[in-house]
Amino acid sequence: MYRLSTLLVGMLIFVIGSGAVTAAEIVVETGGSIQTAVSSASPGDTIIVKPGTYTENIRIVTPDLVIRSESGNPEDTVITARDLRTNVLSLEQANNTQISGFKITGSGDSYSAVYLIRCSNCTISNNDLSDNYQGVFLRYSDYNRILNNVVFGRYKGIYLQDSNYNTLSGNRANSSNQYGVHLLRSQRNTLSNNIANSSTYDGIVLENADYNNLTGNVVSSNSRYGFYLMNSSNCGLNGNTASSNSRGIYLIRSNSTTISGNQVSENNAYGILTSYSNYNTISGNTANKTFRGIHLDSSDGNTVSGNTAASDSVSGLFMCQGSDSNRVFDNYLNNTYNADIRNTRNTWNTTRKAGTNIVGGNYIGGNFWANPSGTGFSQTAQDANRDGIADTEYIGTNFTDYLPLVPVSGQQQPVLPIANFTSNITSGNAPLVVQFTDTSQYATGRNWDFENDGTV
Repeated sequence: MYRLSTLLVGMLIFVIGSGAVTAAEIVVETGGSIQTAVSSASPGDTIIVKPGTYTENIRIVTPDLVIRSESGNPEDTVITARDLRTNVLSLEQANNTQISGFKITGSGDSYSAVYLIRCSNCTISNNDLSDNYQGVFLRYSDYNRILNNVVFGRYKGIYLQDSNYNTLSGNRANSSNQYGVHLLRSQRNTLSNNIANSSTYDGIVLENADYNNLTGNVVSSNSRYGFYLMNSSNCGLNGNTASSNSRGIYLIRSNSTTISGNQVSENNAYGILTSYSNYNTISGNTANKTFRGIHLDSSDGNTVSGNTAASDSVSGLFMCQGSDSNRVFDNYLNNTYNADIRNTRNTWNTTRKAGTNIVGGNYIGGNFWANPSGTGFSQTAQDANRDGIADTEYIGTNFTDYLPLVPVSGQQQPVLPIANFTSNITSGNAPLVVQFTDTSQYATGRNWDFENDGTV
């Protein structure tokens, strides 16, 4: 009897325990309430919402929920705000929550379609967050993923405040926003393959936001700036595109940032502009068809290398009088006015070293100085040994490039002496004298006398 009682108690505990961890699937029928489903859900549950329009504001405080539309199509599953004085959908310490496949719309001024406060490891994906004051707003929220959403709004598409280690990827913040994406006091976030176009102010803004990485984003036709970094250091801007903005990439009081491999062409005023920004690396970018290609204003200790600045109407490169100790080398410049330099305290070439330079030569040295008419220094300079470095330095206003580049059409071939077989052979063991006249570039006009034993 004792054994039977123990067995029954054990089975009861197992059944109760199993029920506690079993995730439920809750279906919200058209015309039902998503909030009712959320309020009744337990961690681990999945809420599936049927197509329809749901007029309500939803507050989520339960963690580990999946809330998704049945169709996966935001256009047929719409959540619209009932109360304009709060967010349409709020997640409050609701970690590990997933929201996907909805159109969430209608937030009033100062509120958002989706608001996360003190949340981590949440995923907001594949939603249409149009026609809101703000699309997504994260506060004190880390390690979240904002993926493949449409965020057309009146103020900011995506806004991170005091939020770190988040991933923003594949979002479209086009038109009508004042700012596409704004990071404030937020560090170590990754922004990749987002589009932020046609904002009335700026595309992507980093403000007091260090150690962020921006890769593969497109910012176009924003009224002011494409990428705007203010008091934001140690960031990376790699492989992005900025076109048809007033300023493509603009750094102010932002240091030790890498700007590499970006297409920053056809902006209205500046391609890349740094102001009071030091020790940045600007490399491998294209800054074409702009008023000013690369412009350093009161910026020290920057490295500018491997860039192309061509067809810029005012200047390819500019440095104001307060820009010191910058290193400029291996750039391709092809403008009517390549360099507007206001002081003599910068360096315009590196030490000659082996490596493929920007015009395909075998040595890294200075810069390639061209102009659209084909008469630029590098286009006409002599290169006797054909090593891709001009024989003379290039002297500009307030600067000297000691190793300017020239084009190299092919590998240098040795020029052999031309034999002159005029000889005077005498009888006996007199030496055979054959004269070779060297017409090469190395020793023109010299005669070489060979003894008949093969020695010179």
